[in-house]
Amino acid sequence: MAEYTNDFIYARMAPGLLEELRRINPVNPETGHRPARYHQWFTPNPGYPKLLARIEAVTALMRASANWTKFKANLFRAYPNKHENFMLAFVDDDD
Repeated sequence: MAEYTNDFIYARMAPGLLEELRRINPVNPETGHRPARYHQWFTPNPGYPKLLARIEAVTALMRASANWTKFKANLFRAYPNKHENFMLAFVDDDD
């Protein structure tokens, strides 16, 4: 789940955000875990409200999508990832 959360939420919020969260919250070599959750690094205003809005938007895309493939296509259309190639929209008889 962490990989999906990182990809769907943090990596698509702002350029370099996920890398910065990883930098300021490194993995503890003894435990193999990070000392804090990423959401704990967001400021009360405007960071946390923007994070909540993004989670709500991605959740709405999940609910509106008929399957995993359509969800990923909708997510990319709404919040493209800078590391992915742009997908062209083709006419689909199923829509």
